Amino acid sequence: MGKNEPYIRPQELGSNEFPYTVRVVQDGTRTVAEVYDGQADDLGPWSKPLGVGHSVRRKGDRRNGQLGVTLALSRAFQDAADNARQAAEKTLNGG
Repeated sequence: MGKNEPYIRPQELGSNEFPYTVRVVQDGTRTVAEVYDGQADDLGPWSKPLGVGHSVRRKGDRRNGQLGVTLALSRAFQDAADNARQAAEKTLNGG
């Protein structure tokens, strides 16, 4: 969004909503975050995530679960964004 473009609230766009689901699993040492296209109720056991992010607490690191979640989420959103851009470019280039 450019500097002069106003922020548009979702409710101003009408009823075109595209739900996404984010799943986060943590075991104290590892955190995995996955971003899915669709609502949680619609996802089956074999649904493929749009993006995945991981974080790992290494020996000697302090326990900080929120930091692990934040890292995993940011990596999952980046992965989803990279995958979406690749898919869009492939479509635009006729592939």
